Amino acid sequence: MSTVDQAPSAINSPSRAQRALWPLYFVRGAFALVWAAAFTASGDQLTAATVTLLIVYPAIDVISSAYDASTHRTTGPATMQWVNAAISTVALIGLAVASAQNTASVLRVFGAWATVSGLMQLIVALRRRRQLGTQWASLISGGLSTVVGITFNVMAGSHHAQLSMLSGYAFLGGLFFLVDGFLLRRRHRIHPGQNA
Repeated sequence: MSTVDQAPSAINSPSRAQRALWPLYFVRGAFALVWAAAFTASGDQLTAATVTLLIVYPAIDVISSAYDASTHRTTGPATMQWVNAAISTVALIGLAVASAQNTASVLRVFGAWATVSGLMQLIVALRRRRQLGTQWASLISGGLSTVVGITFNVMAGSHHAQLSMLSGYAFLGGLFFLVDGFLLRRRHRIHPGQNA
C-alpha cells in the first residue's frame, strides 16, 4: 500500500481512538472511586458485601479490557488487552477462592493481579504513545500498581495485613483513569485529526 493510501487512516485513527477511549477512562475512573468508597464502608472483614466487591472489581476490568480490545483497534494490535482480560478473569476466580480463606490470601491474590496488570498497563501505554501521545497518568498508574502489588504480597505475611489497603489502591487508580480521560479528551479537541 502506498503512502498516499495510508495517509487518511493514519490521520483519522488517533482521533477515533481518542474519542472512543476517553469515555471508557472516565467510566473506569468513576467506578474505581465508587468502589473504593463502598469497600471502605463494608469494613475490614470478609463479609458477603466485601467478597462481592472483591469479585466485582476484576470483573469490571475484564469487561473494560474486552471492550477496549474490540473497539479500539486503531491504536494497534489488541493482544495485550485480551491478555489483560484473561488475567483479570483468573484474578476474579482467585479472589473468589481466597475470600473463603483469609485476609492474607486475598491480599496475595490481589497483589499478584495488581503487579501483573500494572505491567500490562505500562506496556499498553507505551505502545499507544505514538498514536495518542504519552499517557503519563497510565504510565505512573501502571508503575505504582506494580510496586503496590508487590507490597500487598509482603504485607500479607505481616500482622498489619488489612483489606482496607485495597481501597487506597482503587482510589488512586480511579484518579489516574480520570486524569488520562481528561487529557485524551483535551487532545482530541485541540488536535481532532492529529497525534497529540
